[in-house]
This record gives sequence, C-alpha cells and structure tokens, in this order.
Amino acid sequence: MKTTLTVFRCALIFCICLQTPLAQTLRINLDKNNSCSYAEELSDVPETEYYGYYPSDKAVKVMEEILMAASLNPSAFELKVSNVKNAVATVENGKRYILYSQQFISQVDYDAKSKWIVYSILAHEIGHHILGHNFQETNPEHRKQMELGADEFSGAILRSMCAEEADAVAAISTLKEGAYSPNYPPVSARKEMISNSWYIKDQDLKRQGRDPCGQTIGLEFGEKFGKQNLAENVRAQVKEEEMIITFDAEAIPGKFAYQSYMTSPRYSNLTPSSIEWLSDPEKPGIGRHLVWYFRKDGYTKEQVLKPQGLGIAVFEAKKVPQPVPPLGYSLGGTAVLLGTGAVIYGSQLKADALDLYNNPYAAVRDPGNDVYQGGNLSRTETYNSANKKYRNYQMYRNVGIALIGGGVALLIHKIVKHKKSKVGNLFAGDGKVKVDPGIFFK
Repeated sequence: MKTTLTVFRCALIFCICLQTPLAQTLRINLDKNNSCSYAEELSDVPETEYYGYYPSDKAVKVMEEILMAASLNPSAFELKVSNVKNAVATVENGKRYILYSQQFISQVDYDAKSKWIVYSILAHEIGHHILGHNFQETNPEHRKQMELGADEFSGAILRSMCAEEADAVAAISTLKEGAYSPNYPPVSARKEMISNSWYIKDQDLKRQGRDPCGQTIGLEFGEKFGKQNLAENVRAQVKEEEMIITFDAEAIPGKFAYQSYMTSPRYSNLTPSSIEWLSDPEKPGIGRHLVWYFRKDGYTKEQVLKPQGLGIAVFEAKKVPQPVPPLGYSLGGTAVLLGTGAVIYGSQLKADALDLYNNPYAAVRDPGNDVYQGGNLSRTETYNSANKKYRNYQMYRNVGIALIGGGVALLIHKIVKHKKSKVGNLFAGDGKVKVDPGIFFK
C-alpha cells in the first residue's frame, strides 16, 4: 500500500510539472497583417507559429517604468515572451499584447549604456497601442506613418524617463538602412523623428519647470587626479533632493582590485556622506551608478550645482592617494642623516691621512734617522697607516653619498605622494571621509 501511494504521488507530481509549462503557454495567431514589429522580420519560423510565455521580472520592470512615465495603467497590456525577433505589438481576442524575445532582452546588460535599447523598443510597441493603430492596415504609406508615430512616442517617453538624446536613438541606430520592407520608413527618417520628439519633450519640460530628471551637469573635479583616476564621462542629474551620478571606469589589464569615491577639493564645504552605491564601488565598468542624497546632508540644490567642485575618482586599490604621516618620512630622513655622518667621518679620515703624508716623516727619507727610532713608526708603517685611512675615507664617502641619494629620493617620493593626497577629499559614503589629506602637514 505504501509503495502504491509513493508511485501515485510521483505520477501526480510528474503530471503537474508536465502541465505547468502548458498552462503558461499562449498560442498567438500572429502575422504581418495583424501586428506591428519594430523591424520587418517577425522571426525565422513560419507565420502564425508563435507562442507567448510568462515574462521575466526584468522585462516587467522595464514595462512598468515606461507605463508609469506615460501615466498608463499596466493592467491594460499583456506582456509575453515570444519567439519574435525583438518586440511586436498585436491584439488577440480583444487584449493588447506586447511580445518580446527573451534572448534579445538577455543580450542587453541592464547597467550598460545599451540598456535604453530595450526601453526604446518596448516604448515603440506600447506607442502603437496608445495611438490606436490599426494593425490590419495594408496601405504601405499608412504603415509608415504608424511606425513614425510609434517612434515619436518612444522619443518623448524616453526623455521623460531621463534618457539622453543619444540614448533615445540607440535602438534605431542598430538597424541598417534599406534592410526592411516598403512598409517601414527609412532608418534615417525614423532616427530624426525620435530625436526631434526627444528635443520637443525636452523643451516642453524645461519651459514648464517640472523636469523629473532635474538638471544634468558634468562633474569635473576628479580630473585633478590626472591619469591615476580611471573615472571617465562623469555626469550627474541634480534633482531637488538627490544627485544621480553615472560614470565609466575602464579596467587595467591584470588588475582586479579597485576603489571608487566621490571627491571634492581639499577645503570644500561639500561633504558627501549619504551616498548609495547602485554599482559595486570595488569594480570598474561602463555605466556605473550612485546616488548622493544631498538634502539629508543639509545641502540645497543650488549648493551642489558645482561641476568643478565635485567629481568621481576610481583608483587601483594599491594606488589610492593617502597622506603620509610624519613617521613615513623617518626612513628617508634617517638615510640622509646616516649618509651625512658617513661623509663627515670620511672627511676626517682623509684629513688624518694627509697629515701623515705631510708630517716630518715625509721630509726625512733616511730610515736610520732618529725620527724612526724608539717607539716611533717606521717610514713604511707610516705610509701604510696613511693609505689605510685614505681607503677608509673613500669607502665612507661612497656609502654616505649613496645613503644621502637614496634618502633624498625616498623623501621626494613621500612628498609627491603626500602632495597627491592633498588634491582633494575622497568620500566612500556611510558618513565617512575615506581619505582626509588634512590630517598631517596642513
């Protein structure tokens, strides 16, 4: 009996697992006469052989963000994964569908510059629905106008979502001119429509003074660190209470440890503390993000609008500028002092050697002279002693010069290192000043 129950349970679980994908699958009657695709080709499979599945969390999030920006109800649309090339808008049994290729979505890194390609294409397909396009339209000229209308919607909505003009045309720029049917306008015309729509929306938001993206500025202070700073293309969207910063940081071949900071001039009155790193600050890459909640730190929007007073600094972990404490100069200073002492002592040995050469022994050449009798040194012993002192002088002089040279070089290295740390303050967040160059040697 127990064995029978076990077999029954296994069979039941197998049936459930077998039926679950089928429950998620939707057969969609899709062809070129009842849909609008971002590009002409729907897929490589025969027409009408299309299926829809549950969408990924990432695609749902993108869809929700677009609809939120357009003040639309997400429940008015059905988002499905399908075996289409990129994305398609269609109506099935009265429902408005957006179909997309999961393989296409997976090729685009959410944190990369190309993330806006996904937004642009999905916004284009949503635009077809919002504008009430007739997907069964067969007139090529009308089809072209439909595509341009969806492109126009895409450009405007991406500007509302804070995409730059270049981001808004990123998707259409991937298409090749002349690669599609007469139902689609030239790629150049579509690109101009998106760009113009973005510009009109940009001007409208600025005129009304309600730009959700705030003011975009470049942050330039990080450039003061020179080539040591790996951060590039640093830009910030300054809103009423927060600053959203994006930047790129190219990795150094063979180097795997990095540190990223916000930075400000040494005596700046801006001290970023409430920092949220949306990208790992210990990794380089394209399209890195962080947010500074400057209102929490007691600053106003006007106070932080300082392109030359803020920046991003990314360093190889071993090359983060650090102030040199007094003890850090001790080795170089000790080497200089020892070297100086050696040179002085050697100079004394040289003087003693010359005295021996120039004493009465030098003038009296007769070994039998009284000057060489008794306890006095012989002539040979006198010159041997003088030569030994002179050789010791040369040794101390050379060692002393080497110590002085090495000590001076080490001191210069420490001074230069300390000077680099004085370029600016580095802030890692959590209310901490990671590197404060004012600790030593103001």
